[in-house]
Amino acid sequence: MKNPMENKKDSILESTDSEIDFLGRLLRLAGSRPTAPDELERRVKSNVHSHWSRSVRRRSNRNRVIWAAATAAACMMLYVISYKLISATPLNSIPVCIVAIATGEVNVSGTTPPGKGTVLSEGSVVRTGNDGMLFVRMLGGTSMRLDVNTSLQLESNSVFSLQQGAIYIDTQHSGRSVSIRTPMGDVKDQGTQFEIRLSEQSLRVRIREGTILLERGTYSKTASAGMELFVSKDGRAYITRIRNYGPDWNWIAEMPSTFHLEGRSLFVFLNWISRENGWYLRFADAQTKNEAQRILLHGSITSLKPEEMLAAVIPVTGADYSLAEGALTVRIVPE
Repeated sequence: MKNPMENKKDSILESTDSEIDFLGRLLRLAGSRPTAPDELERRVKSNVHSHWSRSVRRRSNRNRVIWAAATAAACMMLYVISYKLISATPLNSIPVCIVAIATGEVNVSGTTPPGKGTVLSEGSVVRTGNDGMLFVRMLGGTSMRLDVNTSLQLESNSVFSLQQGAIYIDTQHSGRSVSIRTPMGDVKDQGTQFEIRLSEQSLRVRIREGTILLERGTYSKTASAGMELFVSKDGRAYITRIRNYGPDWNWIAEMPSTFHLEGRSLFVFLNWISRENGWYLRFADAQTKNEAQRILLHGSITSLKPEEMLAAVIPVTGADYSLAEGALTVRIVPE
């Protein structure tokens, strides 16, 4: 049986993927910025050259000379990266998130549509058109998806203002709560997956996981997983039970969260895809669950839809599955 600590390690690795990707993309994004001023560049080159020359004189064999040159080159590269990263962000601009997926008509504060890897800053207003959708990640683990015809202002990395449309937020890997301000009340999460949909007539919050708190003046209301909180324009609020899967959630699956399949266990993959789609995961027996923890996966599932992922991954592991009424059932097929 797989050590439980390995499962914990898988979770930690998954939670840091977005942070590593965020920082890496920031460095790559800096590549198109202006180079260092000539005088500053000459001073750095001079210092690096002096350091290299001293290193060469102190070393008599070829290997040590190569090591000294490599050290000097690393110093120069560190300078260039640091300078460009600093110059990539305006002094008064604080990064909030990075674009993971952008499709259709999307613009930020009325400017050029953001591409994958674009860093969005505090104060930016993001708008999607009739066919526009956006997936962004915050440094720290929170992810957010914007549906079509949505307008959202990024006030900070934890406070957002929704003017219209729908967003879906997942704070599983973040220790930070977020607050969504709307004309019909403020929504705060307590470790959850939830959707907010705002129109001129109503506010609807659907919770897949965890709990949310709605505050409207002196009034507050709490709703938890499997519930929908509906607020009408006149302030009346209703809570009803809902399913965590189905057509109303399909727009979220059109922009799946990234999952790095290579080297992960079947158990981790099944838990990820079930949570991503609001399915209930069920193992046919204890043996299947134990085997799923031992089986390691290889390859990539990038660009596949959820049910295509299931069909591509599960059969090659010697397992079988069924998906019905929101329940994903997995069974190891005896040889």
